[in-house]
Amino acid sequence: MDENFMTVLYFLRALLIFALPTCVVRFFLKNKIGKNVKMGFSLFFCRKIEIGDNTHLSSFNIFRVEELIIAKNVRCGSFNVFSGKLHVMIGENCYIGKLNKISNPSFNSIKSYFKMGDYSNINVGHLFDLTHNITLSSKTVLAGVGTQVWTHSFCLPTKGKKIRIEKPVLIGENNYIGSRSIILAGVETANNVVIGAGSVVSKSLLQNSALYVGRAAQMVRKIDADLIAKTLKEYDNILELDEYFVWR
Repeated sequence: MDENFMTVLYFLRALLIFALPTCVVRFFLKNKIGKNVKMGFSLFFCRKIEIGDNTHLSSFNIFRVEELIIAKNVRCGSFNVFSGKLHVMIGENCYIGKLNKISNPSFNSIKSYFKMGDYSNINVGHLFDLTHNITLSSKTVLAGVGTQVWTHSFCLPTKGKKIRIEKPVLIGENNYIGSRSIILAGVETANNVVIGAGSVVSKSLLQNSALYVGRAAQMVRKIDADLIAKTLKEYDNILELDEYFVWR
């Protein structure tokens, strides 16, 4: 079907969801909206949308993604933004606070996945960069405010183009991540991990049932050809863009 025509249909559906009571929306979307669902004044620009029973979504959220699958008993606050070429899957009994941003940059043509396991919790004002996939396993909590999760970085050769490097982030089960932590591309964490507030996590945390804290930046070596070659060996799937390469 013509892409422009489908865009118009998605726009009309977004207006319908925004303007009409949830009971009327359920009638038009048939089995896509569960029982006792409450949807505030939010915008849903999604190719596919499914919302489970007893889920409550507050007003003034934006869902502009490819696919939005929300399980039952989910609570979502206000002023959250989900945008880009994303497949969003939110498990049962999850909580999303307010002012969170989950986005795949507009220049990225690759679809990414954002997954929240059952009973996961995202509080206030957190940032998720979905250049690649992010998975929050079950019972994980992003506490407080201002944590950033990144799935890309840059390598700067002395000659030639910039190289953007990307890797997914996987947070294990029953993790607790303190306020204003920064988690970088390629990080995986074990189960039952606590990350202290303000920590910078640049490498995987593979010890179960452990506490990790701290942040410090210091020069460890100069950037040279050997370091660049070593870094790029960790990535594959090269995609050339107009201004730089992408390694996944």
